Amino acid sequence: MTTFSKRMGISPPPILQQRMMLPELRTSLWNILYRFYHDHLITPYYRQMDFIFEMYWEEFLKLPNSQKPIDITQIVPLIETIHTKESFDACLQWNQIYDFWDFTIDLLIKGCNMEKQARELMDEFNRISERENSAYRFVGSYIVEIISDEEIKEIDHALCYNNSATKHINTSLKLLSNRVSPDYRNSIKESISAVESMAKVITGKPKATLADILKKEYLALHPALKDGLTKIYGWSGDADGIRHALVDETTVSLNEARLMLVLCSAFVNYLRNKFDVDLVNNKVIDV
Repeated sequence: MTTFSKRMGISPPPILQQRMMLPELRTSLWNILYRFYHDHLITPYYRQMDFIFEMYWEEFLKLPNSQKPIDITQIVPLIETIHTKESFDACLQWNQIYDFWDFTIDLLIKGCNMEKQARELMDEFNRISERENSAYRFVGSYIVEIISDEEIKEIDHALCYNNSATKHINTSLKLLSNRVSPDYRNSIKESISAVESMAKVITGKPKATLADILKKEYLALHPALKDGLTKIYGWSGDADGIRHALVDETTVSLNEARLMLVLCSAFVNYLRNKFDVDLVNNKVIDV
């Protein structure tokens, strides 16, 4: 809800929190985690919660086991301190808080079979991030620099099924979201490969490409739209050797990689709906 002060222009709009984190955002993100810990320690998931706290201690904080509390849940106050108290010497920096969230979500999905709970946490994270004007959102299961809600929905929709196109989109997102060493060129390559995976299913040709799917017998597109898609595909094959590794250095940036991820996700969704593709069994139901 927009407050009276904001509606009247008395309070200035919040700054975009990019490569930084204000105390309000720190505390709000911590409150999400605290509620999650509290709600699940008294459920059938209490053993998974013990495992999560063990992993925090050993794998994230990398503290000696000789100092680990007998009741591992006693780690919660320590997590709160390093998460919220900027005056504390061992407080997490802004990027480390996002690392901590990445670590937590990965644990829930891959280590605890708690994907539903992970999705709920990510939804809450995104809600708070939007409210506090943070520059970062969860897309899929990775934190990425801000994109619109519509773009997030296209990517998430393309990640709905466990098939080759989905795997390429997921890999593209992973390469794009790596804050230490992002690989934009290969992110673009994976995005295009997702579309080509759909082309192989629709045409029945194991070596089909986007060019094959754009042929008249498959897609009756307006010539201008078809020409635009063809040129984008051509750029991905030529620009800095993205597709064929023609050069070692690349000038491809986050913006181009993000554009291709969103475009290719949208095109995968379009082809899925256009051809009624069964992505579980990799076949066209009705062309």
